[in-house]
Parts: sequence; structure tokens; C-alpha cells
Amino acid sequence: MTPKEKAQSLVNQFYHLTASLDNSQAKKSAIICVEEILAYIDRINNAKFGIIQTLSKSDWQQVLTEIEKL
Repeated sequence: MTPKEKAQSLVNQFYHLTASLDNSQAKKSAIICVEEILAYIDRINNAKFGIIQTLSKSDWQQVLTEIEKL
């Protein structure tokens, strides 16, 4: 799944979670989700668990960028 596809998937999941969320709220929820993942990856990197985590962070940063474009 590309970062753009993952971004759309996350927003859609939050949008369909409840009828009370509009697209803007769903987008904000998805951004919060990705920011939490990025913060977690930072904590892991600080513990020096390796380069694999850094690559994952880059992927999630792309997802965040794609959500913001929606």
C-alpha cells in the first residue's frame, strides 16, 4: 500500500467510524493517529533499536503528508 493509499484508508476508517464525523474531523483524527505512531517510533529510535524503525518513520511521515493533502 502506498503512503497516499494508506492516508486515504485511515481517513475513510475514521469517517465511517461514526456518522457524526465529517471529513475534516476524520482527517484530524487520522493525523492524530499518525502523529502518535511517529512519536512512538522516535522513542524506539532513541533506544537505538536500528535503522528499520527510521525507514518506517519516513513512510509514516509520507502518510501524514498525504492526509494533509486530502
